Amino acid sequence: MGFRTGIAILRTKYYMIRYRIKAGSGTIFQGSTEIVSSGKTGFGKNCVIAPWVVLREWGGYIKVGNNCSINSFCHISGNGGVEIGNDVRIATQSVIVSANHNFDDLDIPITFQGETKEKIIIEDDCWIGASVKILAGVTVGKGSVIGAGSVVNKDIPPYSIAVGVPAKVIKSRLR
Repeated sequence: MGFRTGIAILRTKYYMIRYRIKAGSGTIFQGSTEIVSSGKTGFGKNCVIAPWVVLREWGGYIKVGNNCSINSFCHISGNGGVEIGNDVRIATQSVIVSANHNFDDLDIPITFQGETKEKIIIEDDCWIGASVKILAGVTVGKGSVIGAGSVVNKDIPPYSIAVGVPAKVIKSRLR
């Protein structure tokens, strides 16, 4: 075990105790991570969480499967629940937010109108490219690839390649 791996293991144990997160064997936090958890954030086995990731439950939960990676500067808000399957790769600067502000009443400031919370599901074996935004209520189907810079505001079928703002399926990975 190298020095950096040893530090990551100690950091992971610290986060598990301090922030009441669950993490399976082999999961490591590589650097400074901002975690706001009431004990409803968990990771499976062999996950890698890069430095400067932000994880906030905001009254919901964040569940990450086995063999996942979340790269630097990603932000995950679990207000309505976030479920990430096994073998998922999330590239740098991606944002996953499972709530939206309500804004229908023009007589009340938006900040006082509450939120609509909807679960986000990212199924197994997905690759989320750099700077992707995944919005509340979306399911990204198994084996899908989301191109860099895309905004996902609708469900993506399994084994799709989707790109753009808003994200549109451009190809199937099925032959």
